[in-house]
Amino acid sequence: MDNEMIEFDIGLGGREGDDDFVEIEHPVEDEEMVDSPLIGSASGSVNGVGFSGGSGEIYLPEGDLLDLEPYDGMEFESEEAAKAFYNSYARRVGFSTRVSSSRRSRRDGAIIQRQFVCAKEGFRNLNEKRTKDREIKRPRTITRVGCKASLSVKMQDSGKWVVSGFVKEHNHELVPPDQVHCLRSHRQISGSAKTLIDTLQAAGMGPRRIMSALIKEYGGISKVGFTEVDCRNYMRNNRQRSLDGDIQMLLDYLRQMQADNQNFFYAVQGNEDQAMGNVIWADPKAKMNYNYFGDTVMFDTTYRSNRYRLPFAPITGINHHGQPVLFGCAFLINESEASFVWLFKTWLMAMSGRPPLSITTDYDPMIQSAIMQVFPQTRHRFCKWHIFKKCQEKLSHVFLQHPNFEADFHKCVNLTESIEEFESCWLSLVDRYDLRDHEWLQMVYSARRQWVPVNLRDTFFAEMSVTQRSDSMNSYFDGYVNASTNLSQFFKLYEKALESRNEKEVKADFDTMNTSPVLKTPSPMEKQASEFYTKKIFMRFQEELVGTLTFTASKGDDDGEFISYQVAKFGEDHKAYYVKLNVLEMIANCSCQMFEFSGLLCRHVLAVFRVTNVLTLPPHYILKRWTRNAKSNVILEERPSDVYTNYLESHTVRYNTLRHQAFKFVDGAKSSETYDLALDALKEAATKVAHAIKNDGRNVKLNGHIRGNLVGGGSRANYTIGDHDESSGQNLSEDDMDKRIREITNELECANRKCEVYRANLLSLLKDIEDHKLQLSIKMSGGRQRTLGGGGQHVLDYLKRMQAENPAFFYAVQSDSDHSGGNIFWADATARLNYNYFKDAVIFDSTYRKNCYRVPFASFIGINHHGQPVLFGCALILNESESSFIWLFQTWLQAMSGRHPVSITTDPDRLIQVAVAQVLPHTRHRFCKSSIFRETKEKLGGLYTSHSTFETEFKKCINESETIYDFESQWHSLLQRYYIMDNEWLQSMYNARQQWVPVYMKDTFFGDFAVNEGSGSLTLFFDGYVTETTTIQILLKQYEKAVVSWHEKELKADYDTTNTMPILKTPSPMEKQAANLYTRRMFKKFQEELVETLANPATKIDDRGTVATYRVAKFGEDHKAHAVNFISSEAKASCSCQMFEYSGIICRHILAVFRAKNVLTLPSPYILKRWTRNAKSGAVLDEHSSDLPSNSRESITVRYNNLRQEAIKYVEEGAKSIHIYNVAMNALQEASKKVASMKNQGSGTMHGSSLANGGSQEMQAIEENQTAVFQSVDEKEKKIRELSAELDNTNQRCEVYRANLLAVLRDMEEQKLKLSVKVQSARLSLKE
Repeated sequence: MDNEMIEFDIGLGGREGDDDFVEIEHPVEDEEMVDSPLIGSASGSVNGVGFSGGSGEIYLPEGDLLDLEPYDGMEFESEEAAKAFYNSYARRVGFSTRVSSSRRSRRDGAIIQRQFVCAKEGFRNLNEKRTKDREIKRPRTITRVGCKASLSVKMQDSGKWVVSGFVKEHNHELVPPDQVHCLRSHRQISGSAKTLIDTLQAAGMGPRRIMSALIKEYGGISKVGFTEVDCRNYMRNNRQRSLDGDIQMLLDYLRQMQADNQNFFYAVQGNEDQAMGNVIWADPKAKMNYNYFGDTVMFDTTYRSNRYRLPFAPITGINHHGQPVLFGCAFLINESEASFVWLFKTWLMAMSGRPPLSITTDYDPMIQSAIMQVFPQTRHRFCKWHIFKKCQEKLSHVFLQHPNFEADFHKCVNLTESIEEFESCWLSLVDRYDLRDHEWLQMVYSARRQWVPVNLRDTFFAEMSVTQRSDSMNSYFDGYVNASTNLSQFFKLYEKALESRNEKEVKADFDTMNTSPVLKTPSPMEKQASEFYTKKIFMRFQEELVGTLTFTASKGDDDGEFISYQVAKFGEDHKAYYVKLNVLEMIANCSCQMFEFSGLLCRHVLAVFRVTNVLTLPPHYILKRWTRNAKSNVILEERPSDVYTNYLESHTVRYNTLRHQAFKFVDGAKSSETYDLALDALKEAATKVAHAIKNDGRNVKLNGHIRGNLVGGGSRANYTIGDHDESSGQNLSEDDMDKRIREITNELECANRKCEVYRANLLSLLKDIEDHKLQLSIKMSGGRQRTLGGGGQHVLDYLKRMQAENPAFFYAVQSDSDHSGGNIFWADATARLNYNYFKDAVIFDSTYRKNCYRVPFASFIGINHHGQPVLFGCALILNESESSFIWLFQTWLQAMSGRHPVSITTDPDRLIQVAVAQVLPHTRHRFCKSSIFRETKEKLGGLYTSHSTFETEFKKCINESETIYDFESQWHSLLQRYYIMDNEWLQSMYNARQQWVPVYMKDTFFGDFAVNEGSGSLTLFFDGYVTETTTIQILLKQYEKAVVSWHEKELKADYDTTNTMPILKTPSPMEKQAANLYTRRMFKKFQEELVETLANPATKIDDRGTVATYRVAKFGEDHKAHAVNFISSEAKASCSCQMFEYSGIICRHILAVFRAKNVLTLPSPYILKRWTRNAKSGAVLDEHSSDLPSNSRESITVRYNNLRQEAIKYVEEGAKSIHIYNVAMNALQEASKKVASMKNQGSGTMHGSSLANGGSQEMQAIEENQTAVFQSVDEKEKKIRELSAELDNTNQRCEVYRANLLAVLRDMEEQKLKLSVKVQSARLSLKE
């Protein structure tokens, strides 16, 4: 042994670095079953013990040696052969090997003895110098357990190696065959595998896809011989080596960029000449972008997952279009903690030292530590996508064994709504899959506050949803820089990516500015948002706004300043959100915290705004970074006064603010000392409000022009009287005034006489015209009776034939046995069947009487479930007496089985009116409005010609009056304005107003879709088939054509309804319900009403326990409010517009109340079967002060309740408009001052007040005496003004009568001329 020395190899054995093998270095010193980075060099050091390359061959046992166990004396050709044999044996048995010790010759230093041991041999030395002086951040699992298994070999003089010792037994469990490929000594990347990896990496494939290809190529992972982490390490080392010659190229590029633009920033960590540190740069545009969008930042180190070939890390943000925007780039050569600290500090300096609100990075302890040092106030989030990806790697066995694990994990992380829910779900998850002790899972759980969404939603991250699944951060350069990109290609692709992103932003700016988004609702808030937000952000906001239609907001606690609401989706009350609203400041906080997280209001807050009638977005909820002006200096914030005014546009805001102040007043005035004064002050304030309401109403009637007060310092104002230049008042003496009064009186008398002459002539002329028309009508009626002639028998033959073919065909003739001169009626089987379904509203079409038809043909018509005309019967009217019409209606009713309709519409004819009254006494009779409009134009032709605006004003008066009072007021105003108060036609129509003016008819069903639509012409069914040229012979053919045509139209409408699904405009359950119930056309009408609810807020104004009253008005049209009474217990409502009673379709006002009361489906009483798809089937759709005791005023509770009751009344009145609100608020403040003053006053003060009041009364008496001196002069001035005004009115009325008279005479001359020409032409034709 003298010539030998012993050498111990404490570390990892393996193949001695040849070109075709790579020895695996395990960073976890002893751990065998953990994936580890790969040192992919062909030579190097293993735990400090050197090894060098050999022959390049793989030494494997041959033949029978494959199945042998080692034994003493066993020979090998070389040391490598012995090592390969023992390693092969270890693979078969299930353990890993390493070289433990060696012995060298003293003569030449050659190794003459080796000992190969089990990798679990010995124990870890915890006192090693390399670990003793530094903190261990990631403690490694102890795997050495003192195993004695080993193989010793020594070299013989012959050069062969012989086994000198073998220990077979192990003191630990062995690894099963399907896992031995994970042991270190059996993980080797062969030359062919390296070639394949290099090829696939150059093609841009990542390590996962490469491993999949290798597994497929070799026939299983156990035959590949290494793990995915080994592959990743090899790829990383390749990339690291390739950078050595390229860094200088990067620095040259950055120097050139800075030379071109001095604002270009770059920095190198360490010595720039050595170029071995990290590099960071940011161009001027990146620095400018940070000024606008630097609230949230993403640090993208995707290159570490081998997606990039280069160690390239961009720093990005999100712009106002939701697009990625660049804030800087870095090349990370060194990934130590100190390097990351330098990187973040340098970048922050380039961004003017302003840290972001939040930053998102990969999950990495070194990056985390660096951010804590550089950005201590910035919220740090780990990329969720990166953690999910790691989860797939670390828990791959769980993913394979349990296919549902991924979905459960995703649900636990993304879909939990609260921290408590997440914690419960997480514990359930790890218990269900037995992962409570999994080290990696425990590690990410301990960091949950930095990646689980529910823990992060109180911070802004510019994402559109708290729970959305975040994608990888490498979105800016995705598609440009990939795994195959080298540095020489990088610069061009980098600049191309910048140019492309800039073009996309410019295009998004253009689209936002030049295209108007499609609005889905009439909501003022949606319109406002479309004008503020960029296109993409508006679409996201619109989604939330429309989503409110499926959410109910139920009011909870209300302390006057804060109101709590519970908001839940229809049918999902268990998933409620909680919104707290500060009414005075219009600040709302939701438990989902979407606004804090994304900068956009959530549907829950918007639902609360909807029920509280906040119809525009408060400015503090419009983040400038999401608006069109995000990159400009335009300031969105409105002036405080404008903001306040906009808030006051909401009746709810006015009501709540005023109520808040009123209750404060009540609380401060309920003591016995101040009660009486407070009550009087509140009543005085109420008087001021009532006066303001009266004036406000008068101002509205004056078309918005408010009369100002006449202000003067003791002097009288001058008044201009009509067209006269003289001024009344101080310019005239009393004698001159008397003279002026006499002159004006004489002028007035003359004007009245002249006006009466014009009026009498006009009335006389109009009466002559009416008499002439009546005589002509009688002659034409008699002529018409004679013209039917032999055609009557033709009709009777047809009817008899039809009845013979179908006994259900009905006809009747009013005459004697010859059937030659009476009226005829018929109704086929379909008409009688249709009446069963749609008998509620009937129209009697007697258009022939207006000479539209040549034949005296009339029809009974209804409206079917598609809104189409449907026939109930026909008649030939040869006799127009009262008895004939009575017979006709009786016969028709008999054919319809005697069932009366709800309503009937006819022409305004006295004979028909009498017949309807006798035969259908319980049916509501309406005159056709279009017939009245047409006759009015005939009767007042001169007025229509001379005053072009009369027709518009007349129709507006009829159609747009909301109440009877409005109609009456507008009617009388119209007649006075055009001086037609004495017109007999208009007077007769006014007397019959309850049978044709819509405002009187809206309590009865007529099948129209709106009260003020206008009934239109009655020629519905046969329009286009029967005309003024149709003879009796042609009539029956045209009749059949019309019947067939309308039947086909109904079938087509049925088909369209059944086979096409209408487009829903909202996610409302009510809209979906209506789409399934109504026919297509009816649904569109209902949909129109439903969508309009977003612009019609409902405000509660009274609550009597069982019945609550709501005020519903369109945004900005409070003067056109409707009142809705709602019975909550029965979900019943009635509206002042009475649209449901009139048309059978529920109005937007009731729907707005339903929305406010969270009624999200239509109650069955509001679904008329006659408008549904099943209309023609058998399916069935589904406090008095006098009552108080004498000592009640002494009770603080009674005083408080009395004051509070008065205050509530006061608030309801004071909130009616902004003007009234301001008056009410000022009056309330004055009342508060009075109460406060009384509290501070003593008895002496009160006495002094009495004296002061007495003195005030004396002064008032003196002023009254002074005023009396001027009383006679004032009366004369007033008289002059009144007479002058009356004179002007009379002259104007006289001029109107004169103009109308001239117009009628002119029309008569024109008619005479036309008639003369026609008569002359007729004479010539007769001569010919």
